[in-house]
Amino acid sequence: MGEQNSKVTLSLSRPEDVLAAVPVLLGFHPARSLVVLGVEGASQMHARVDHPRNWEEYEDCSKALVEPMQRNGIVGCLLVSYTDDGEAAVLMRQEFTRHAEDAGIAVHCHLRVDDGRYQVEGDGAAWEPADGVPFEASNHPFIAQAVVEGTAVPCESREALADSLASDRDQQTAVSGFLPGARGRIAGSEEGALVEQARWMQQRVRRFLADGERLDVGEVARMIAGMQHSHALREVVWAEINRRSARRMVALLSDLVRRTPRGADGTDPVVLAPAGLLAFAAWQAGDGALSWTALEICFRSDPRYHLGLLVAQALNTGTHPRMWPAMDPETLPVFGEAAALA
Repeated sequence: MGEQNSKVTLSLSRPEDVLAAVPVLLGFHPARSLVVLGVEGASQMHARVDHPRNWEEYEDCSKALVEPMQRNGIVGCLLVSYTDDGEAAVLMRQEFTRHAEDAGIAVHCHLRVDDGRYQVEGDGAAWEPADGVPFEASNHPFIAQAVVEGTAVPCESREALADSLASDRDQQTAVSGFLPGARGRIAGSEEGALVEQARWMQQRVRRFLADGERLDVGEVARMIAGMQHSHALREVVWAEINRRSARRMVALLSDLVRRTPRGADGTDPVVLAPAGLLAFAAWQAGDGALSWTALEICFRSDPRYHLGLLVAQALNTGTHPRMWPAMDPETLPVFGEAAALA
């Protein structure tokens, strides 16, 4: 599931607008999917699941979508089925509508998309027009608007979104050469080594937020070594993520994930913190698809990683990012240690 990107405001008045909005909100063009857009209520919300195929899945999917919508105060929504099975789409809408109406949520419209054409569900569960209406989302003004407002152009598929975080082997090899020294520096015997590392990490993150300058190889090694060394240092980066900084932090952490050394199977404990923090930042930025993609990288190395489980719970329950209280960096335990040393 995913929350609506707070930086993109889209006015939906035609089916074409809805179909152009979906990839902007999800971050990719969906296939074999059921998408729900909350369009009325106390907050904004959207979600995507694999399109259900039978009655058991219809019911489970309906509950999984309606419950977080109800918690978020949604009272009106739109459905979009990306499937070549028109009957499955109709049956899904009927089951979803039953659960939604019981929760006080109106289903205003149901669209079906297949092979570049869309139809609207009409009276008697018929799809109209019978041969569909051709549509190309990439030509819609919403795509240009999203870029202007700071959202990346949607990926062609969920697989392409995963590829955007694929390992950069050359960079990972270079970073590997710096890691032993970075780890030794952090684990130094001097009493203030941890505090020194924490301040450096905080200042380097803030510099990136200000100027967007990419970390060099040595800085990447020092950053990921610090986050792996202790939760206290990971929290230094975590505390810099909030609703205002989330989009920039996604850029920083995506770069770290791509450059963090991993084995041939894509696993290594050192990638846990960067991937977990990226998942959190993407959730805060309203990019649920990217958040799940980062969690897949994280859970490949440790399915029980606490930060990853925390973000997964927020996504699964449809928790709005604003429910997370901003952290005060100066109250972190590692900086309390600095005061004690002074």
